[in-house]
Amino acid sequence: MALTGRPGLRATHVVPGAWQHHHRPVSDDGMPDECLIVRPTSSGRAWNDTTGRSEYPTPPTVYDGPCRLTRGGTGSMPAGTQVTVGRATTLSDYTLVIRTDSDLVQVGDIAEMRQCGGDPGLVGQRLRVKNALRGSYTWERLLSCELEPPTTR
Repeated sequence: MALTGRPGLRATHVVPGAWQHHHRPVSDDGMPDECLIVRPTSSGRAWNDTTGRSEYPTPPTVYDGPCRLTRGGTGSMPAGTQVTVGRATTLSDYTLVIRTDSDLVQVGDIAEMRQCGGDPGLVGQRLRVKNALRGSYTWERLLSCELEPPTTR
């Protein structure tokens, strides 16, 4: 069945071609913090002749740069609890925002906060990525993360 009514204007688009590129500088300006994201490897420890002991290899860096960290996740995967050495530990939900032109971040990658002016207590904290949202028109990459508090006995 043919559509009736006024058709769209020819040679125009609902969303301009460089729309996301136009908005990226605004998002970049709203990233006051710094973080490092690494990808843990499954390879085991290897012998280091220099130190005289076996060590885990340095995980590859996925992202090192500006970010924004906010409390609360993206809503798709709520935080919960995990059992570590027989003790239930509450996981805190955070959204980590990084530049879209970064390498693709995967579930299981680890982010470490290097600078956080709004909450200096987060510096050095590690967050595990549990979801990396992607889309057609993006000007920032949203990462749903869990902040796992250290467990001590």
